[in-house]
Amino acid sequence: GFAMKSQPNRSSARRNESPGTAPDESPSSVACPWQLRGLQAAVIFLAAGAVYCNSLDGAFVFDDMPAIVHNDDVQSSKTSLADLWNHNFWGQPMGSPHAQHLSYRPLTVLTFRWNVDLHGLEPYGFHVANLLLHACASLLLFHTCNRLCQALNLNESIGFVSGLLFALHPVHTEAVSNIVCRAELLCCIFMLLALLCYQQACTAARRGLTLQYLAACCTCLHAALLCKEQGVTMAPVCLVYELAVVCQLDMRVVLGLDSSASGEVSTAATSGKGAGKKKEVRKSWLTGVNISPASWARMILLCVYAAGASMWRVKINNNEDMGHDEKTNPANFITDTFSRVLTKNYYVALHAKLLVWPVDLCCDWSSYAIANVLSWTDLRNSTTLLMYLILAVLVLVALLAPLARTIRAMLLLALAIMFSTFIPASGLLVEVGYVVAERLLYSPSMGFCLLLAVLGVSLYERGGLGVRLALVAALVVMCACWANITWQRNYDWRSERSLYESGLKVLPDNAKLNHNYAHTLPNSESKLKEKLYRHAIKMYPAYASAYVNLGVVLANEQRLQEAVTVWREGLRQWKLKPIIGPDPVILSLNAGIGLKNLGNCKEAIPHFEECLRYDPRKDACRSNLQQCQAM
Repeated sequence: GFAMKSQPNRSSARRNESPGTAPDESPSSVACPWQLRGLQAAVIFLAAGAVYCNSLDGAFVFDDMPAIVHNDDVQSSKTSLADLWNHNFWGQPMGSPHAQHLSYRPLTVLTFRWNVDLHGLEPYGFHVANLLLHACASLLLFHTCNRLCQALNLNESIGFVSGLLFALHPVHTEAVSNIVCRAELLCCIFMLLALLCYQQACTAARRGLTLQYLAACCTCLHAALLCKEQGVTMAPVCLVYELAVVCQLDMRVVLGLDSSASGEVSTAATSGKGAGKKKEVRKSWLTGVNISPASWARMILLCVYAAGASMWRVKINNNEDMGHDEKTNPANFITDTFSRVLTKNYYVALHAKLLVWPVDLCCDWSSYAIANVLSWTDLRNSTTLLMYLILAVLVLVALLAPLARTIRAMLLLALAIMFSTFIPASGLLVEVGYVVAERLLYSPSMGFCLLLAVLGVSLYERGGLGVRLALVAALVVMCACWANITWQRNYDWRSERSLYESGLKVLPDNAKLNHNYAHTLPNSESKLKEKLYRHAIKMYPAYASAYVNLGVVLANEQRLQEAVTVWREGLRQWKLKPIIGPDPVILSLNAGIGLKNLGNCKEAIPHFEECLRYDPRKDACRSNLQQCQAM
C-alpha cells in the first residue's frame, strides 16, 4: 500500500524601614484573618477544578502524540533515566540531525514518565495532573500576591482577585487541556516559588539567612528552566521587587515630582551601642537611588546566576537553528526588514488582544492564517499602535502617577511579570516557530490578572457605594463569562476532530488546520478530504505533507495517475523549500510505487533510488527498487 503521513502537523513599605531589607510583615488594617484566607484559597481551588473538570475525558491530541504517545522517554521500560536527561522534549538525542534543540524540558518529560508508571498511556490521569497543577499555580499566585500585599501594606483582596481571575482565564485552556502544555504549568509554579524564595531572602536578611534563600531561589529558577525555556525570566521580576519594594526606589522622588517625600525627615532605629536612640535621615532626591550593600549583593548574585543559566541553555542548542519551515512563522522569511518588524509586532498585539479579550481561541495560528503586514498603511498597524500606547500609559502610571508609592510598586511588579515572561518568547528578540501561541500567555497572565486586581481594588477602596457595587458586579460578570468560555473551549480540546474543526471556524484559511482536519476524517468522506488538502496546498504551495495525503486519497479513489502527479509536484516543491522530516522519503516512495503499479518501472526506479538517498534504511524503497530492476 501507499505510505501516508501518519501524524498531523503539529509562550506600602513603611517609610522608617532602612533600604536593603524587606519591610516588616506585621498585619495591616486590611490584612485578612487566616479563616478568610483559607476560604478564599478554597474558592480559587474549586473554581479551577470546576471549569476544567470537563477536560478530564479528553483524548491525546495535537502535539500530545509525538511528545507523549510516541515518545520512548516517557516509558521507563524503553529509556533509562540517565538517557532522558540527554534527550530533547520529543525523545530525540540532543545533537541528532532531527533534534529540535530549543525544546529541552527534561523535568516536564519526567512528570509524563511518572504518569505512565502510575496508569500507563491513559489520558485521564494526565488530565487530572494538569488540572491539579493549574489549581496549584492559581493558589501559589494567590499566596504570592498576599505576601506582596503584606510587604506593601496593601489590601489582601488583591491576592484573592488575582488568583480567581487566573484560575478562570480562558486563554489557559490550551495550557491545561492540552496535556503536552504541562511545561507551561510547571514553569509557572517554579517561577512563583522562585519569587517567594527571593522575597524571603530579603525578609530574612537581618537573620543571616540570605544565602540559603537565594540558593533556593536559583534552584527554583533552574527547575523552571528545565521545564520550559523561559523559566529564568522570573529573575528580572525579582530585581524589580528588590528595587521597588525593598529599596523603595521611587521615580517620583528621583525626578523631584514628589515634594512631600523629597524633603521629608524620617527616623530609623540604630543598633549596637546606640540602640534605643533615634537618628534623623533627611530624604532628598538621592533617597530614590539609595541601594544598600545587601541589596547590591543579592542583585549581583542573582544576575550572575541568570546570565550563567542563560548561557548554559544557549550552549545546549549548539548554535544550531531548528529549521522551521515557512508556514510555522511566515514573518521569519520576510526579506524586507520594515515589513518583518511590522508583522512581528502585530503578532504581539494579537497576543495582547487574546489576553484582554479571550474569544476566538484557536490551537494554531500559523500557516499563513494571518497575512503579513507589508506596509505602514495596513490598518492592522492601528492595533499594534494602540497596544503600545496602552502599555506606555500603564508604565507611566506605575512610575510617575500621583498615587501611593506602594500601589505604584505593585503595578510595576505586575507589568514586570507580564513583560519579562513574555518578551523572550514573543519573537521580537529571536526567531520562534509560531505566529501566536495561547499557551505562551499562561505565565504573563499572572501579571495581567494582578494588574486588574490592583486597579480594581484601588478603585473600590476610593469609590462610593455605587462604584463599589459596580466593581463587584463587573467582577462577577467577568468571572461568569470567563468560566463559560473556558468550559466551552474545553470541549474543543477533547478530540482532534473537534479541535481542528473549531480552529477552522476562527481561521478558515489556515493551511495546517485544513490539512489536519482532513486527516481526522474517515475515508468515506474522501471528497471533503480532497477539498481540504487542496485548499491547504493553495494556501501554502510547499506543504509537502498535504501532497502526501492528497495523493493517497486520489489513489484510494482509483485515480492513480493523478496521485503520481501530485506526489511528483510535492517532491518538486519540497526541493524548493526543504525542511527536516520524512516527507521527501514518503513522496519518493509513493511516486515510485504509483509508477510501478502503472507499469512504468523505468520512471519508478529513479524515485526509489532517491528515496534511499534520503533514508538508506528504508526497506520498502529497497525491495521495490529490486523488483523493478528485476523486471
